Amino acid sequence: MQQQQQQKEKTQPLPFLPKTQQQQQQEFALKNQYVLKITSETAPSLGIQILKQNRAVLNITRIQVSRLVVDDITRRVYEGYSERVAKVLRSWDVTSLINVTTDNDAATVEAQTTHEGDVRVLIHASAPAENKVSLHMEIKTVHCDPGMLNLLCPVNRIGVEWQATSDEERLYGLGERFNTNERGDASITTEAYCWTEDGGWDLVPDIKRRWPKKTATYMPSPFLVSDGGYVVHVDTYARTLWQPGTPSTRTHAVFAEDARLPLDIYDGEGNARVARDAYVRAHAGVPLIPPPFQFGVWEGFQSALSTVKPSDPLGVFRMYQEWDIPISVADTSLHFFPNGDQREVRSEVAFNNSVYRAAGLAPFAYFNPFVATSYELAWEDASQMGLLVRTGPQPPRLDTATSAALARLASVGLSLGEEMDCDAALRKLPSAQRQQAWAHLGSSAPTLTRTCASEIDALTSALLQRQHPYATPRPDAPFTFAYKGAGPDPFYVSLLDFSKNGTERWYAQHIDDALEVGYMGWMYDYGEYGDTDLWYANNVSASLMHNQYPELYQAACLKHLRSVLKPPRALERLVGKHAMNPKGDYAPDATYFVRSGYSKSPGNTYNSWTGDPTCDFSAVSGLAGSVVAMLSQGLMGMAFAGSDVYGFTCSFNGPTYELMARWVQLGAMSGNFHTRNGGTNLFGAKRRHKFMDSVKGRTFFRVYAKLRTQLFPYLYMSAHAARTEAQPLMRHHILSHPHDVAAARSPYQYMLGENLLVAPLVHERQVGRDVYFPCGNTYLDIFTNATTTTRGGADGGGGILFDSRDGRFRIRGGHSESSGTRHHGCSKARVTSRLEHDLIPVFAIEGSAIPILDPTVTTLGEKAHDVVDDAASLFGARATDVATSLATAVHWWVFPTADERGWSNGESFDGCTLSTRRLSSGDLSLSISESRLSRVHVIQIALDASSSDVAASGAPASLATTNEVDGERTVLDESRHWSDVANIVSCDAAGGNCAAMPNATHTAWTLDREARVLWVRIPVDAGTPSPRLSFSRKIGYSVHRVVLRSTGEVKTHDVLIDGWLDRSSNSAWGCPVDVELLPDGSVLISDDGKNAVYRLAWHTTTPATTTTTTTPATTTTTDGAVFVLAVLLVAAA
Repeated sequence: MQQQQQQKEKTQPLPFLPKTQQQQQQEFALKNQYVLKITSETAPSLGIQILKQNRAVLNITRIQVSRLVVDDITRRVYEGYSERVAKVLRSWDVTSLINVTTDNDAATVEAQTTHEGDVRVLIHASAPAENKVSLHMEIKTVHCDPGMLNLLCPVNRIGVEWQATSDEERLYGLGERFNTNERGDASITTEAYCWTEDGGWDLVPDIKRRWPKKTATYMPSPFLVSDGGYVVHVDTYARTLWQPGTPSTRTHAVFAEDARLPLDIYDGEGNARVARDAYVRAHAGVPLIPPPFQFGVWEGFQSALSTVKPSDPLGVFRMYQEWDIPISVADTSLHFFPNGDQREVRSEVAFNNSVYRAAGLAPFAYFNPFVATSYELAWEDASQMGLLVRTGPQPPRLDTATSAALARLASVGLSLGEEMDCDAALRKLPSAQRQQAWAHLGSSAPTLTRTCASEIDALTSALLQRQHPYATPRPDAPFTFAYKGAGPDPFYVSLLDFSKNGTERWYAQHIDDALEVGYMGWMYDYGEYGDTDLWYANNVSASLMHNQYPELYQAACLKHLRSVLKPPRALERLVGKHAMNPKGDYAPDATYFVRSGYSKSPGNTYNSWTGDPTCDFSAVSGLAGSVVAMLSQGLMGMAFAGSDVYGFTCSFNGPTYELMARWVQLGAMSGNFHTRNGGTNLFGAKRRHKFMDSVKGRTFFRVYAKLRTQLFPYLYMSAHAARTEAQPLMRHHILSHPHDVAAARSPYQYMLGENLLVAPLVHERQVGRDVYFPCGNTYLDIFTNATTTTRGGADGGGGILFDSRDGRFRIRGGHSESSGTRHHGCSKARVTSRLEHDLIPVFAIEGSAIPILDPTVTTLGEKAHDVVDDAASLFGARATDVATSLATAVHWWVFPTADERGWSNGESFDGCTLSTRRLSSGDLSLSISESRLSRVHVIQIALDASSSDVAASGAPASLATTNEVDGERTVLDESRHWSDVANIVSCDAAGGNCAAMPNATHTAWTLDREARVLWVRIPVDAGTPSPRLSFSRKIGYSVHRVVLRSTGEVKTHDVLIDGWLDRSSNSAWGCPVDVELLPDGSVLISDDGKNAVYRLAWHTTTPATTTTTTTPATTTTTDGAVFVLAVLLVAAA
């Protein structure tokens, strides 16, 4: 009787709240002014609304639990993909409140579901941060009566639906994606799951479908950011399914394949960037600032040329120096894992690496988390130490009695399953046997799915007699599978277990091996291979460890590198000794680039790429898809994403010249610029065309390698923003312009850093494209009219000039709306190319100043002089390394605003600032400030299109310096040519010695009238105000007419009358100051320069004579009417 009463008490549901109470809205105050409003008035489910000061943050309209059945067949197909059969058998809504408790500005809600048993959901609500609300939900099974074919139990899936903020709301995120960044467009299938796995490819480029999995990705992240200004994040390693809504549904949903749904909402108060940045800082983490060489050009010398044997990488390196192609990374791809390729070539590798490092190149190798069984020493060592992931848990070996009992149970529909709910089964047992079962089986006892008293007794008795309970994992051996990445001849490998204590130390020894032979970086491949039936040392379910594995794998490398290496020595010269702090903001002097990852990978890495793209223009896996993938990595916090330039997997044929040229352009304007000259072919190995084999290819590549290298100061400033502001190098417009909906929805364009808008051409035979210019700025076309000749300037302005002799880029001024080189924000324009493949649309924001390097820099690494003695003398470095160059000089591209302010502003990562502004006199003033370094600044200032005096041949101008201390003003003589100002370093013909040019540290200037660019060279001492430079070119001296709309906006703006300024002599004979409109329609104009007052009158016919007492201003004719200017008064001298 007592046992029956206890059982009744256990299985009886708690009484519900009265119906009237269920239907009442209840509000609970959380921290940070957030309020939780719960209501059950709206069918079919309980509703939760999050408010802050009466502002709706998120409105959850439905909470649902489900019974999910999954058969994972991954190991029977391919280890890299999640191949499974999954079915939701039943779903139940959460409908009513049972109990609510509050404690310390938090609330715990217990709610009832419509499940036939007693299945509840616990919701713990809190606001742990100023802009974060957490709703952590968990399924609580009090009692579950299983139904036929196991339809009801266990309840193992939970999800929520929430309401869109508007009919047109769009969502972005879910980690790296290839098909689209935008979620919620009815024309795009946007449902996706978060489960890290191998990538995909397009078997037929014209069919926009990613094979073998449409939404497969290496690097998912379970979050979405809304253009309505909030982030929804599920803080779990369980597989999640996301169903963004469309304008017709207006609801979004997410489901976790787990009993828990830790839901975090980040509130940006309407600003998507604020919400996303809060998420990245709180959860994902911000990356360290990488070493400088990471931002240079990466090249694999073994496979760069078809004409040179792979065994002669130094010969290829010599050719690149002769071609004056800057390289910062020598990617050897030597595989330390899985098979230990370094063992037989250590001495040769050490010598080659010493040569690379002597010239300032960082040698790269290859690592992954597999150990080949053929790498016997390493495999046996790891196996004996228990460092390999093992298969299991295996089914128990049942004795005869247990097998017979299970057979009887099976006949009436009972089953045994380790993932079932233990509580429900054990409550069906008599008390005495239940206590014994708990003692012997623990919390992972099997679950019985039907009530059958005699069979339960028999099964319980049999289980209690077993020596090894079912719940005890009994792995047989390390997980071993065929390494299909090896191609047609796969070998067998095992997976390292980074949850095991000791694996990090063991792996670190092999990393040290790479460092000892001179490597400074490596591809850190894979991380996504892990079946759901594996066993890890931390006893965490394999279904949870799968997504966590790449984070553990990546953290192991970061932790070790920070313990054994300091930041680059060059940084101490540029930013100070504080950079050498191993626990500071700068990364160690080595890097590793990853392809797989999960939500916390941004804080564990500082270099990534998008995996293995196909060698085509495909929007789902090729060049176009890579743009989407890099931007989506940036959204999740991976700040320095790149792609395999040229592609990797070739379905049929190798990459065409056009594809390679376009990918080179994209690589130069990406998070990292690494080429991939090798690769695979799905239908047999074929020889790939090498871009560098032809003179045409090498010439093209040199342009963009020079561009990438010279942009380093700007890129590195952006890298600091990734650390301090959580902003990636390639910025999706939802981050750069969060309030501009049209910008966020414009495909294949992005901001590179803060001031450059990039819109690459990513489709085959594309010579132009539409570019949307985000609101809030004016954009100047700096690359569309790129040319290697000296023509330009007079043909409409804009573009850039590439000097093939030394690789210098010269900007051009004269941007204008009429020439299509100046674009206002909130507008769209068509950009076309005059040359077949030379166009990559790049636009600078008007008002920006962009720091760049001297063109003689050929590496962003640091020359090494502590390597093998004769290595440094084998090849002369053609120029200087980045540290030597930047400690001596910094160059600038400056784009002042075209208005009366003449404003521009720029900053370099090493503490230098530059600004311009227009003075009241009309002079353009230039100021520079150095906080640490004393060096020379070489500045190109683009002048606006209205400077007709600049365009005129021989038009005079002057530059003067004003000492900020004593006010002394000195007028400087103009140099004869821009090269006299720009060239500060000279290298000999052999490229072995470079030295400063004579007078390189003297102030100089010239006006390039053809390009409309002012060149200035000025030395600036650290901590001392620089002399203020003022460039004099008289402007104005005219009267303008402005017609306004009723709204106050400008309708028309034109010159009413001018002529006071003599452009041939750059002198003014008068100075119009004020105007007065008379009743008859004429205008009085005062001239302070002549102490005169003029009357401007309108006549239908031109008078025969016009008498004036001084030189008249120009008569202006408009629409056939003639304005006549007459002098009314000239004051006495």
